[in-house]
Amino acid sequence: MRRTVAYLVLLLFSLACVIAITKCIQALRDDPKKARAYFESGAARVQEGEYDDAIEDLNEALRLDPRLAEAYFARGTAWGCKGYNDKAIADFTKSIRLDPKDAEAYASRGQGYYQEGDLDKAIGDFNEALQLDSEFGFVYYSRGLAWGRKGEYEKAIDDFTEAIRLDRLVPIERRHLKYSVVYYNRGIAYYYAGEHDKAIDDYTKVIRLNPEHARAYCYRGLAWDSKGDLDKAVADFTDAVRLAPKYGEAYFGRGLVYEKKGYISKAQEDFAWAENLGYSPSQNP
Repeated sequence: MRRTVAYLVLLLFSLACVIAITKCIQALRDDPKKARAYFESGAARVQEGEYDDAIEDLNEALRLDPRLAEAYFARGTAWGCKGYNDKAIADFTKSIRLDPKDAEAYASRGQGYYQEGDLDKAIGDFNEALQLDSEFGFVYYSRGLAWGRKGEYEKAIDDFTEAIRLDRLVPIERRHLKYSVVYYNRGIAYYYAGEHDKAIDDYTKVIRLNPEHARAYCYRGLAWDSKGDLDKAVADFTDAVRLAPKYGEAYFGRGLVYEKKGYISKAQEDFAWAENLGYSPSQNP
């Protein structure tokens, strides 16, 4: 009887040791430091454009530590870069729940909503981001794009202008924006707001910064046309098709100007080029 009891005690002790060892192994496997290592690897892979491998690392980081807000943010960035905006939005939402003071998470979720065409939600998130960081120049630019798509051109102009001002305040290596992109989009907003001189000025800045920017030449041509300066319009449309020979909108714009100048055969030739290239007059810049 005593021997049986002794064996039972030894068995129970052995089982307790196995359980303890198993728990130690699991604790080692689930060490938060290891979660951080997987996160850092995943974040680096996002930066390198290795999105699938990044997502695998970040999945493991979140398995080990489901409250790692940065990992949700990084994985959301990877999903967004792959074009899965719904998954990106879901991950940014989880990141925000864990860290509601993260301006970048709101800004990135706003980008996801913008890509999905949900402009009101995008603007709402951009507003939240700016409440948290009022000097986040890229968010002003992003909100300006959203205002422009809603037809709120004056608000778009204000945001693009603020983005330019703020980005000039930081060292060049930390700047988020390329000025040619901001000037280009502000030029579009000025054009649709009927401020053609200011639109021309912005497109001219774009061309100085990037002389190969065919769209800037095209839209400056549209602005010259609106002001009645047909020769300058033709020159800009011609530069646009020189830089981008398959640019249907530029051919169509030049055709309209040739028609106004009475050059009917040239106009018809440009309209034919535009049609062959698949351009429809209903398309907007």
